[in-house]
Amino acid sequence: MARKSTEVIPKEVIPKEVIPKKRGPPGKGKDPLIALRMPPEERQAIEDWAAEQPDNPSLSLALRRLAQRGLASDAAEPARASKRAAGTKTAPRKKTRQRRS
Repeated sequence: MARKSTEVIPKEVIPKEVIPKKRGPPGKGKDPLIALRMPPEERQAIEDWAAEQPDNPSLSLALRRLAQRGLASDAAEPARASKRAAGTKTAPRKKTRQRRS
């Protein structure tokens, strides 16, 4: 049986506001988390791409880099990006003959 303490604690020592502890491991970043589902083949393709990179990025960093590349290519080619977004295929270009001067 434990002994009861009869010691009186001064009011100045007792904190006025108790802040509860946060549960779980501390967060690593301030950016919001995005979860997605993908087939194992696509994940393996991303992991293979990451393994070919010189700095061998993590899966999340590889996904961010690939997303940045995709967004940059869409920004560089807005006409093709809008057709891809609409789900239409681009028509093949016709070969034109060069005129002789």
